Amino acid sequence: MDNSKIEELLEQADNRYSIAEQYDEWRKIDKKQATQKLEKLAKSYGKDELFEEYFIDRVKQLNYLTDKQLLQEAESFSSICKSEMADGKSLCYSKHYAETTLWREYVDEYCRLYAEVYDYADKHGVKDDPIFFASDCAEAYVNERITDVLHLKETFKADWQQEFLSKLQDRMMREREAEVDSSTFDTLSTRWKTRTQETMDMMFPDGIDDGFSLPED
Repeated sequence: MDNSKIEELLEQADNRYSIAEQYDEWRKIDKKQATQKLEKLAKSYGKDELFEEYFIDRVKQLNYLTDKQLLQEAESFSSICKSEMADGKSLCYSKHYAETTLWREYVDEYCRLYAEVYDYADKHGVKDDPIFFASDCAEAYVNERITDVLHLKETFKADWQQEFLSKLQDRMMREREAEVDSSTFDTLSTRWKTRTQETMDMMFPDGIDDGFSLPED
């Protein structure tokens, strides 16, 4: 790809879909050359390899983002990964945590447990993508359903999965013991409060009109 085309795309980095559309055109002509051109474009921004990796993956997945959204997400992905690695997290953990966070669909505890599963699988040499196992574990953890963990043990039989589920079950039981007030036994977890509150905030951004509150002066 010539420099004029790169400069043109850089100048259009706003709410257009020029990058995705351009890649789609390249792909229709020659898939191999399309990848090479996309890699060259990613490098042209002068960012790091994490930025380039996310940029290329999102475009190749044909997830249509505007040019501005694509650049912002790639920059955020790189920033989150570097922050996590600075805190001692592995590259595998950091990438999956950053990716899940950018989905903007889940609370932080879900994203972290999800990334933890991938990291655990990677350290055990697992080659298959554990996406379903990771999502099921994260869902059970966030909702504090220990019974779901027991059901997962009946579904996922690999040694590393059984080992992870046993560790997760123990962790959830310890956390439950720490959270529950023995005098009332009705204390809701911080995770559940956070998840519920986020849902309510999205549904009622201006608060709930209970019909009894007096208007403010």
